[in-house]
Amino acid sequence: MEIRSARKEDCESCLKLLKQLWLPEYEMVSYISRELPPDKFHRIYQCILDNPDCEVIVAEKEGEIVAMMDMNFHESFSRKGLAMQIEDLIVDERFRRQGIGQRMVGLGEETARSRGCLAIGLNSDLYREETHKFWLAMGYEIKAYQLIKAIKPSVSAQP
Repeated sequence: MEIRSARKEDCESCLKLLKQLWLPEYEMVSYISRELPPDKFHRIYQCILDNPDCEVIVAEKEGEIVAMMDMNFHESFSRKGLAMQIEDLIVDERFRRQGIGQRMVGLGEETARSRGCLAIGLNSDLYREETHKFWLAMGYEIKAYQLIKAIKPSVSAQP
């Protein structure tokens, strides 16, 4: 298995993984539409790949993308300097509990250290109790609640 930077041609594989993360077990319609048209996803994906403050890594096994993690880096008052946010970590359900997620997080932590980050943060939906056990075992602590409010974009801001 190889863990590497994501490339443009990995887009469809990453979307397939993200759809596993976006299962409708937890109703979020109040603040986000579950539908993401492929063309919009491709634009978002390319913007993230092109952004020097973001990184996407994938795990590839026998030519198949089996995991992905995207991270962004930002200055933070609360962290008193540079911080990394893990936006998504997804391991294909067929490959879970094989250490792939641990390896990806380890590489992400090395990246954060090399960039001079002082902390790493992430969000995890409340219903993901097994995921919380993973993060706690990796040394992460529950420190806050995430609060979200839906807003409707203005007509001029819609694509």
